[in-house]
Amino acid sequence: MAGPLKEQALAKVMRYCSSRERAPQQVREKLIKWGLSFPQAEEIVSQLKNDNFLDEQRFANAYCHDKFEFNKWGKIKIRYGIQKFQLPDDVVDEGLSNIPEEKYLESVRDQAAKKWRLMNSESDEFIRRQKTANFLIRRGFESAIIYRVIDKLI
Repeated sequence: MAGPLKEQALAKVMRYCSSRERAPQQVREKLIKWGLSFPQAEEIVSQLKNDNFLDEQRFANAYCHDKFEFNKWGKIKIRYGIQKFQLPDDVVDEGLSNIPEEKYLESVRDQAAKKWRLMNSESDEFIRRQKTANFLIRRGFESAIIYRVIDKLI
């Protein structure tokens, strides 16, 4: 794909990047899917970065924020989810550090309390505690925080 077709792909991918934050890996895969060669895709990705259509840090911040706020995920699950975008570790760490600590702890407390209340028919406190902890672990929260929060619930 050369000349006008490459320009068409650039215009199309600019619209694609304008709709929401994208990772360079997503754009690269999209361009290759559209029939561009890897070097052409890399050239367009570089141009998009220079023109500020793509920014790894902006994407990581948005991804971490959205998964925490809307999906109620913990930092562990967010980290695993963002790995597929092949971002540098320092970029991911920075995105995770932008999650406010107090809001994070409040989310753990809220989810733990909700799960605890849903299991009020369970008479065995040990089982109730285990089920609550397992639920929060699946949500991607750290075990040290989980058990501290559950201890305060009891």
